[in-house]
Amino acid sequence: MLFAALDPRANPAIVLPMSDSIAVTVRCFAAVRECLGQSQLEVQIPVGATVAALLQVLVARAPKLAAVPLAFAVNRAYAKPEQVLAAGDEVALIPPISGG
Repeated sequence: MLFAALDPRANPAIVLPMSDSIAVTVRCFAAVRECLGQSQLEVQIPVGATVAALLQVLVARAPKLAAVPLAFAVNRAYAKPEQVLAAGDEVALIPPISGG
């Protein structure tokens, strides 16, 4: 068959992209960084996932994160929890900031 060479079962060196998930970069600040233990991480989420769905994935990793009130930014613009994410998006989790 002409396309047999493209079959990953016939040629294990071929890696086909997973079309059912995407990678997003998460930037963590202050209390979020403390909960997750890092300032930036890459997370795989399903295609069509929202900011809220991403937050659920992160809360599963760090349950204390559920208690932190957050604002969100996607690609450096404030976003609502229902915003759908795309591959390569940068999502910032922004806790309340105080100071003087």
